[in-house]
Amino acid sequence: MKKIAIPTGKGLHFVNSTDIILLEGDGNYTNIYVRQAQAPAQTVKYVACYPLCYFAPRLQTERFTRVCKKYIVALGYVTDVLKNHTVVMDFDFKGVIHVSSSYCKNLPELILKQDF
Repeated sequence: MKKIAIPTGKGLHFVNSTDIILLEGDGNYTNIYVRQAQAPAQTVKYVACYPLCYFAPRLQTERFTRVCKKYIVALGYVTDVLKNHTVVMDFDFKGVIHVSSSYCKNLPELILKQDF
């Protein structure tokens, strides 16, 4: 299990990469949604003071994929890929994620390769 350091305004916060659900680019910041193991399971959002491109090379490529310019998703949390190029995630994120058509071609194959 690989740990990822999330640089925030308060310092570094370390999380297991298997707990990361979604990374959302927001200008020079990245919102990182992490599943917490305590009961009841909940999602915590960390705001990292680095852009999304900082995290892409630090993630395990077999577990994560970029679905558009703004999002990197954990493939294990994707429940549906809809015809209109949207992804439905299995957590309490509000709404669905639009997938760029260039990224959507390989998405079902990547999800099927997942070894849970």
